[in-house]
Amino acid sequence: MKKQIAIIILVFTAGIVAGWYFFGTSDDEHTHEAVVDKDEVHTCPMHPQIRQDGFGSCPICGMDLVPVDAVDESESFTEIRMSETAIRLAHIRTMKVSSQIPEKKLELNGRIETDERRTSTQTAHLPGRIERLYITYTGEFVRRGQRLASIYSPELVAAQRELFEALKHEETRPVLVRAARQKLKQWKLTDEQIRQIEERGEVQSEIDIYADVSGVVVRRNVTTGDYFSAGTVLFEISDLSKVWVVFEAYEEDLSWINVGDTVTFSAGERPGQKMTARVEFVDPYVDERTRIARVRTSLDNRDGRFRPGMFLNGVIHSKFDQFGKVITVPKTAVLWGGKTSVVYVKKPGVEETIFQFREVVLGEHLGDSYIILDGLKEGEEIAVHGAFSIDAAAQLSGKASLMGRHLLEVEEIEFIVDVGDFKDETPEAFKAQLSKLFTAYLSLSEALIETDYAAANNALPDVEAALNEMDMTLLASDAHDLWMEHLDALEKAMHDMKDAGDIEHLRHAFEPFSDVLAASVESFGVKDIEVYHQFCPMAFDDRGAWWLSDTALIANPYFGDVMLRCGEVKEREFKKAAPEKESARRQQEPGHVH
Repeated sequence: MKKQIAIIILVFTAGIVAGWYFFGTSDDEHTHEAVVDKDEVHTCPMHPQIRQDGFGSCPICGMDLVPVDAVDESESFTEIRMSETAIRLAHIRTMKVSSQIPEKKLELNGRIETDERRTSTQTAHLPGRIERLYITYTGEFVRRGQRLASIYSPELVAAQRELFEALKHEETRPVLVRAARQKLKQWKLTDEQIRQIEERGEVQSEIDIYADVSGVVVRRNVTTGDYFSAGTVLFEISDLSKVWVVFEAYEEDLSWINVGDTVTFSAGERPGQKMTARVEFVDPYVDERTRIARVRTSLDNRDGRFRPGMFLNGVIHSKFDQFGKVITVPKTAVLWGGKTSVVYVKKPGVEETIFQFREVVLGEHLGDSYIILDGLKEGEEIAVHGAFSIDAAAQLSGKASLMGRHLLEVEEIEFIVDVGDFKDETPEAFKAQLSKLFTAYLSLSEALIETDYAAANNALPDVEAALNEMDMTLLASDAHDLWMEHLDALEKAMHDMKDAGDIEHLRHAFEPFSDVLAASVESFGVKDIEVYHQFCPMAFDDRGAWWLSDTALIANPYFGDVMLRCGEVKEREFKKAAPEKESARRQQEPGHVH
C-alpha cells in the first residue's frame, strides 16, 4: 500500500515539473505580459469620442476608461467584426428579411354593456303620488303587463267623474263618452282598466301602472309616497337577452379595425372558453381625454350568463393589404433612440461575421414586429437577437453605434465666420459693448438651462438691444470688415431666435449665435470677464454643440436638467482668415470707414 502511494506521489510531482518545463515562463516574461502598454488607447463606454493613452476617467461622466479593441483598417466605420465566441456569448441570432402582407394582432380590453336599443323607460303620463310599489329593488325581472305600482292622481279622479257624467247621456251624446274614454287612454290606461271603472260605477282613487316591456329593472327612481309630475321616469327597464360587448381601441390602431372583422374574446368568468363575434360598429370620434374609440359587437344572452359590467379580453387579427407586401422585422431587431432607428445587417460574401450599422425608417408597429419603410432590402440578413450587444461592442471599438453614430465622422463643427486677432488694437469702449452683449447672452443661456421658454423669450430683447448698441465706427480697417461679417451672422441668428416659437427651436437658433459670439470674443476681446468655451458632444443627435460661459462649471443650455452636466471645457480651434483675405484688408486705406 505504501509503495502504491509513493508511486502516485512520484507521478504527480513529475507531472508538475513537466508542466512547468513545457508551459511555464520566467518571472521576467510573466512580468512583461502583465504590464499594460502605456500607449494603449482607452475610451469611455458612454462617450466614445473621448480617447487617451492609458487608463483614466472620462472628463464628461467620470466613468473609468476601457481599452479600445484593435481596429482593422480595412473595415468601414459602420462595420463591426464579431468572433464566433462573442456571438455565442451574446446569444446573437439572425434571420433573412422577407416581404409579406402585414398582419397586426390587436389586444383589446372590453366590457359587457346593455344594448341601448333594448332599453326603455316607464314614464308617468300625469302627475300624482306613489301609493304602493310592487317592484322594490333594482335588478328584478319583470314581464310585459306586470303590475309595477299603484298611484293616486287628482287629475285621474276628475277624469273618471267626467266619464260617469258622460255615460248618463250616452244615448244622446255618445261623442262625450268617446272623448272621456280617449282622455283616459292618453294617460295609458288600458281598455280593460276603463271597462272595470265603468262596471264599478264609482271613482277609483288608485290606479295601477303596468310594465310596457319585459326585462330587468336597471333603475328605480321612486319610492312609496313620492310625488311625481307628468314626464317623470319612474323605472328604466332593459332587455338583456342580447347585450353589447364594447372594446376600447387606441387611435393608432383604428386604421386596422373594420366593420365585419372577427373578434375572439374570453370572459373572466370562464377564461378558457373562447367566443367570437363580428365588429358591428366603430365610433366615428375619439375621446379627447383618453384618446380611445369604442368598438362594438353584440352577443346573444338569452341564458343570462353575460352581465353588464363584466370585463372581457379580445383579440383582432387584422391584415392591412392596402400597400401589398412590405418588409417586416421582429421588434427585437430594432434599436431606437429618439428619432433614429437602427438594425445590424450581416455583411454577405465574407468568411468572418461582420455586422453593418444601418439606419432604417420604421412604419406601423405590428405588436411583435415593425414595418420597414426604408433602409432594408428583401433577402438581407439581420440580427434579431443580441443587437444591443453588437451595438455595445461597436461603441467600445469607436465604430458607428446608436449613441455614437456621428462622433467619428465630425471632429469639429465648421465655423460660419472668420476669426481675427484684433484684441490689442480694439478700443476699450468696443470691448465694453461686447461685454454687455456677452452678459445679456448669459441671461438667455441661463433661461435655456432652466428650460424656461418664457424667461428665454423675455431675455431676447436685452440681447437684441445690446447687439444694436455695438458701435462699428470704433473699429477700423480689417477689424471693421470682420465685425461687419460677424454682425450679419449675429443678426440672422437673432432673427431666428425671435421666430423660434418653442424652447427646442430656440436652442437650435442659439447654437449659431453662440458660435459667432465666440468668434467675436476671440477676435476683439471683452473687458473684465473670464470666458470659457464649453462643448457637449451629445447635443443635436450627437452632432455636438458649443456655448460660452463665465464659469468653468458645466450647465448645459441644450439639454437643461435632462443632462445638465453633459459637456466639458475645451480649447476651441478657430478658423483664421485666409492669408490673401488678410492681405487684402491690410491694403485698404487706414482711414477708410464703411
